[in-house]
Amino acid sequence: MSGVFLPLISALFGALTAGLVKIVLDARQRRHDRASALVAIVSEVDSICRLVRHQRYLEGAEAVVAINESGEKRSLTADIRADYFTVFNALANRLGEQDPEHVRDIVRFYAYCKSAKDSIHPDGVFANPAEADASELLNAMINLRALLGAMLLLGEKIVTFPGDLMNHFDPWPGDEPKSLTEARAAVAGGTDGSTLAH
Repeated sequence: MSGVFLPLISALFGALTAGLVKIVLDARQRRHDRASALVAIVSEVDSICRLVRHQRYLEGAEAVVAINESGEKRSLTADIRADYFTVFNALANRLGEQDPEHVRDIVRFYAYCKSAKDSIHPDGVFANPAEADASELLNAMINLRALLGAMLLLGEKIVTFPGDLMNHFDPWPGDEPKSLTEARAAVAGGTDGSTLAH
């Protein structure tokens, strides 16, 4: 009798062991894929923030706001043709695998980026400041400044998401722009910094 059950027990044990090994390996692969997707998106966020800082868009927005406040009409324009969101666009369908708070901040970051890009496009609403209403133009530039500050603050937060895998956001070179300092204070006060526009 035991001769009949022994092969059956061995077969069941082998199948169970193989199944458990597959479950463990699949879980490990899913964790690896989830971490890889997060690091890829975070790397792109880091690159975008570095480019924005290098191109000094926030300082440009601050200067344009000051010019408009003095009574002269100016807008900030930049013809950004490259697609700087290729990683996000490719991995957007994998966001559901990530922590919901991370997803919220990542989506907000990219929405802010796209809005800022649209705001400064040469064929945008305020591309020809001479024809714009002075008050509307000033408000648009104040909002752009706040948007850029909020975007950079979110970027600083996002690059910490993978922990030790990628926690290397460089401090602002030299003195931090005034509006980013104000945005940082607003975040410390419980807002996301985008409320800086008056």
